[in-house]
Parts: sequence; C-alpha cells; structure tokens
Amino acid sequence: MAYDRSAFRTRFTLAKDLDNLGISAGDMVMVHAAMKRVGHPLNGPDELIDALRDAAGFRRSEQQGFL
Repeated sequence: MAYDRSAFRTRFTLAKDLDNLGISAGDMVMVHAAMKRVGHPLNGPDELIDALRDAAGFRRSEQQGFL
C-alpha cells in the first residue's frame, strides 16, 4: 500500500506495516533502518522502536534474559 512519505507516521501505522510484513508476537527481530526511508515517525526513532515492541512483543527466557 502506498502512503505519503512526507506525512508523519504513528506507532499504529508503523505497527500495521510490521504486521503486514509478517512480524508477530514472540518473533526475534534485528533492525537496521534508514529513518528517512521509514518516513517521519511522530516521536522520532522511539516511535519505530515502540511499534516493533507492539508487533513482536516481549517474552522471557531464563537463558536469554529479556527479548
């Protein structure tokens, strides 16, 4: 789906995009992103990090600590 790259991106729209990519709760995700390619997150890079946490969620493993 095309969107206006000049518009601000929200945690919700970013999380929706991540869901469309197939990222779901419990997934382990490593991200290296050029923020200008992501768009303009409303609260900067923290907005993308929060959206990733929403999409992948957290789970605890005794051997790995927090993921």
